[in-house]
Amino acid sequence: MTTTMHKFEEMPATAGADELHLHKMRGGRDYSAGHQAMYRIIVEALRGRPQSILEVGFGVGFGLQLLREARCIETYFGCDPSVPCFEHVRAQPWGASARLYCGEWLSVPDMEIDSALGHQAAYSLCLEVIEHVHPLERLRFLKRIRCRTSETSFFSTPCLSESSHGALRTDQWVELMRDAGYVDIVTIPAQWTTFYAASGGA
Repeated sequence: MTTTMHKFEEMPATAGADELHLHKMRGGRDYSAGHQAMYRIIVEALRGRPQSILEVGFGVGFGLQLLREARCIETYFGCDPSVPCFEHVRAQPWGASARLYCGEWLSVPDMEIDSALGHQAAYSLCLEVIEHVHPLERLRFLKRIRCRTSETSFFSTPCLSESSHGALRTDQWVELMRDAGYVDIVTIPAQWTTFYAASGGA
C-alpha cells in the first residue's frame, strides 16, 4: 500500500535550471506571457493592499519586482537555492532591502522565517518549482508552505499529461495539496502550465 508520505514516489522530479542563466539566454527579456500572467493574477488580487509575502523560489526576482511596484508588500521573505539568482536579486534596487535566503526551502532555518515574517505570511508564492522537488520530499515541502501561510498559497507547475516538463498530473497535485492540509484549491490552466490557488487547513 502506498502511504500518503510516499504517494506518487514513482513519478520522478524534472530537472531544474538556473533561472538567471535562462534569463540571460533570453537576452534579458521577461518571462513568457503565461508565466507573467500567473504573477499578474497575484498582483491584481493584492494590489494596493500591503501584505506579508513568502516566496519559495524567487528566481530572477520578477515576482518581487511586480509586487513592490504594485505596493503589495508589507514584509517579504524569499528563498532560492541558486547563488547567481540570489546575488542578482540582491543587486537590484527593488531587491536590495528584501529578506532573502540562499538555500533549499526545506533547509531554511525556522528562525530565518520567523525573524522576517513572524510565524506565518498572509500569502505564499511558489511558481514553477514543485515539479523539481524530489518525490519523497513533495508532501513535506507543501506542508511547510501551508503551515507558514495564513491565507492563500499560489503555486504553478506544468501538468504531466500536457507537458514534458511536468512531474505529475493536475489531479495528482491537487491530491497532494489536500494531503498537505489545503482545503480549497482552484486550478487555472495558463498556457503551458497550471496555476493553483490553495487555502484552508489548520
